[in-house]
Amino acid sequence: MTTIASGARTTESKNVAVAHTPTPSSEDATEFLVFEVAVEFVPDIREETFHICYGVYRATLNLPLDGGGSGYFASPNDGMITFRSGGNICPSMTTHREPLDSVLDTIAETPLVRVQASPDEVPVYAKLESFNPGASVKDRIGKYMLEQMLADGTLPEGGTVVEPTAGNTGIGIAVAANQLGIRAVFVVPERFSVEKQTLMRALGADVVNTPTEDGMGGAIDRAHQLAEELDDAVVPQQFSNPLNPEAHYETTAPEVYDALDDEVGALVAGCGTAGTLMGMARYGRERHEDTYVTAVEPAGSLYSTLHGRDVEEAEYKTEGIGTHNPATNELFEPDLVDEIVQIDDRDTHAEMQRLAAEEGHLVGSSAAANCLAAVDLAERAAAGEVDLPYDSVVTVFADSSERYLSKGVYGDFESWEG
Repeated sequence: MTTIASGARTTESKNVAVAHTPTPSSEDATEFLVFEVAVEFVPDIREETFHICYGVYRATLNLPLDGGGSGYFASPNDGMITFRSGGNICPSMTTHREPLDSVLDTIAETPLVRVQASPDEVPVYAKLESFNPGASVKDRIGKYMLEQMLADGTLPEGGTVVEPTAGNTGIGIAVAANQLGIRAVFVVPERFSVEKQTLMRALGADVVNTPTEDGMGGAIDRAHQLAEELDDAVVPQQFSNPLNPEAHYETTAPEVYDALDDEVGALVAGCGTAGTLMGMARYGRERHEDTYVTAVEPAGSLYSTLHGRDVEEAEYKTEGIGTHNPATNELFEPDLVDEIVQIDDRDTHAEMQRLAAEEGHLVGSSAAANCLAAVDLAERAAAGEVDLPYDSVVTVFADSSERYLSKGVYGDFESWEG
């Protein structure tokens, strides 16, 4: 075998010297990287765990300390990784081990992390979207939509985008627009967080507020009015633009399925525009027709009416998901969804605080609602009440609680402004 790295790297662990020498080999026409590990015997230590690195890959290997051993991991053409010696390995996310040209290159490839409150029989995994540079899942569509619209001529070079947004999409579009030479104008209902609006302005965008009582419908109408008044202006319109779910079909969903070796039993996500869930659901159903899909909304939202349920409309504090006018949510496809779950604001508020105190997740209210719905589904599946094609549930933690600190998210429920 020929060495593909000059020399060996030596690490120390419990007084054990370990030499890592990467070499190429092959087996069944699959390329392998082989780590030959020489272990110095140490009395009273019978086994040690070694963390092995090569490029962007990581392996954990348990070896008896009796003179050495070898660990193998494979990298087949489809990108799936299988560790061959009792440990585990997977492609690292957000490593970016080489310099990048632009902040846009840091978007996506976010971590997928186990929710500790989920049952062992059916674990829940959450995509941590606050790892994006704009700190939310909306960075994905901001970059994807603008790049695609520039490529097909919908958006002129140096033009203007005018977008109605609750805030995160504005930040995501502003991050991309700033790098692509595009002017950004956002129409935001007054009730949405000051932090989001401040960040949009910091990124060079203009922010126009509309009355809270007019809802997102009023923001959408005002955005179209502004686009007519400005030169070379277009409205990407996240609520109806097919590039929104396409971004998640092309990026978010493949990352999840790669991480779980395609064994995804259910997809759970809150619906504002519904783009995240629809893109992931379409991808999932193409891989297994029985993939279970759950849409999440706050109690008081009206998405459930699209499944024929008679629900009462009310105001809610949960931000970024839900609708008071389903007619404006053109991307939502009821046939792609098995159930629509409503989560009460009080439960969401308590879960935000639990996720921070017990699991270290500083996430916004939509993530907390998603988590409650996902864990509930996992528990029902573990109890045999719901059939899933695989014993796993995936959800999305869309953003960080730091966006909402001014609204009292970590105080008592009554002081939470929503």
